[in-house]
Amino acid sequence: MTDTKKYQKALEHLNELIKLFPNTWMYYFQRGIAYYNLKNYDKAIADFSKAIKLNPNYSSAYYNRGFAYGKVEKYDAAISDFSKAIELNPNDAEEYNDRGFAYYNLKKYDKAIADYNKAIELNPNYLSAYKNRELAYKRMREAERSRSNNCAPAGILRR
Repeated sequence: MTDTKKYQKALEHLNELIKLFPNTWMYYFQRGIAYYNLKNYDKAIADFSKAIKLNPNYSSAYYNRGFAYGKVEKYDAAISDFSKAIELNPNDAEEYNDRGFAYYNLKKYDKAIADYNKAIELNPNYLSAYKNRELAYKRMREAERSRSNNCAPAGILRR
């Protein structure tokens, strides 16, 4: 059975469970995971939101909704969710790394680097955070060079 079929089958079961137990946050969370893996990010976001409404202290729901927001390029919403996940679970390096990635996509490289540094502090073996930090430093240097090149006196041609 392919992964797609497994997630579709899971959706069938979760839909039935939600009909029977509509206030069980974990079923919405699990269905959100299934929708996410099927690349149906809007439905995933809706289910993670329902799970959060039913259990506002479950950090993984915020984290996964933040990840889904990132997939639809709603980076401010992703940052908000990653921040809430960090508030609830401050020692998870992945949450800092992924919030850093959202900052990176908004070209807020200084904030991205700070989050990557925190991820590395929490997990010195987290190779993705090192790679992401280096990329953020590179983009920050490029942006600084671009700004300094745009400050040339009027009348001087740049090639």
